[in-house]
Amino acid sequence: MFVNDDVDTTAVIKEGLKRHGYEVETFVDSNLALQNFKAGTYDLLLLDVLMKGLDGFELYNKMRKIDENIQICFISASNTFME
Repeated sequence: MFVNDDVDTTAVIKEGLKRHGYEVETFVDSNLALQNFKAGTYDLLLLDVLMKGLDGFELYNKMRKIDENIQICFISASNTFME
């Protein structure tokens, strides 16, 4: 599952993953992604950190309560450096 609130970025990432043989479900709304999340369904979650609604960390925490074994990769296109 890939969740990113930017429509263009989501389309590009989805196409790239598909070209490399991955099956990917995408969402541009973090709340909708949460509503559709089911335990044991996904091998990996790719979550944007900065999103409207639930941010990536909030989304992860809620999904983790549904499936404590999920694998996660946070992504961000932010140009702000945080320590």
